[in-house]
Amino acid sequence: MIGLKHGSMTKFILVLTPLVLLMPFGLDLYVPSIPLIGNDLGASTQEMQMTLSGFLACFAFSQLFFGPISDAYGRVKIAFVGGGLFIFGSALAMFSTSFEMFFLGRIIPVSYTHLTL
Repeated sequence: MIGLKHGSMTKFILVLTPLVLLMPFGLDLYVPSIPLIGNDLGASTQEMQMTLSGFLACFAFSQLFFGPISDAYGRVKIAFVGGGLFIFGSALAMFSTSFEMFFLGRIIPVSYTHLTL
């Protein structure tokens, strides 16, 4: 951060902020809608709670795997890959017709959220 001019600092903040907010955004929008999504998919309350546990567990464990990959191959290229996979997983969850497809659609985006950081 030392040596950045005011304009480049603003650009840095404008690029980094949306990337950092992916995980909280994905969680905060999802939690209130769990009962409605469960009703639409015909899933039990326990199954829907499992999606939340899986979401948080994948977020925690993916740091161990994707952090070194990001360090080894460079953050910019990896961030674009992570953003694309985040969009793919979110679309999969949005258009899911079964609980299993929805669960996979919730796990994919959070697993690749670390590629954008």
